[in-house]
Amino acid sequence: MAITPAELVGTVAVALGIPYGTVKNYDRRLMEAGLRTKKGHGRGSALMGAEDAAVLLAAIASCDEIGRAADCVQTLYELPFAGRSSDHPRNDFENLSFLCDIIGRTEKEVNTFGRAIVAVMQHLAGKADPKHYFGFEVSIAGGEPYAADLIVTTPKKTRRIEFYRAGQIQKTIDACLRVKREIIGSAFVVVANVIADR
Repeated sequence: MAITPAELVGTVAVALGIPYGTVKNYDRRLMEAGLRTKKGHGRGSALMGAEDAAVLLAAIASCDEIGRAADCVQTLYELPFAGRSSDHPRNDFENLSFLCDIIGRTEKEVNTFGRAIVAVMQHLAGKADPKHYFGFEVSIAGGEPYAADLIVTTPKKTRRIEFYRAGQIQKTIDACLRVKREIIGSAFVVVANVIADR
């Protein structure tokens, strides 16, 4: 079932527990920047899909200043897959092949955070996946997202796939206060179920 922008905003507001007006303002900024589907009002309104849902969730997680939502979500979406980081336990972090096996995509199709998050939303909207619980965490410093982890939880283990630009993290961490924001898996499922054709 396709949904209108107002229905998507309402669903995201409930799923994240934040005011409808706040989510609506994020959505408006994304529409104005051409980052989500745009068409008419009322009955002629655009129909929202998996990409629109993913970008709205990512925008909310990527910044606190609604006026900067479009810039921040673009920065977040461009973060490349970083490989396994040496400063983390290796058994918690995965390569892209782990995600590709779950959602049926190639590594090239999910090699940036934006591509990965859209692919996950499309996967969840296309069919129920009771074996995997998806979420993501965004690290912000100086008002800008500088790293993101895609989180995949199974009944036995939680895995992370890291996205960031090599060489930029230490500079950002040294210069600024860091904040982490997480969109947990239940939000993904709630939003995906609303936009799904089930």
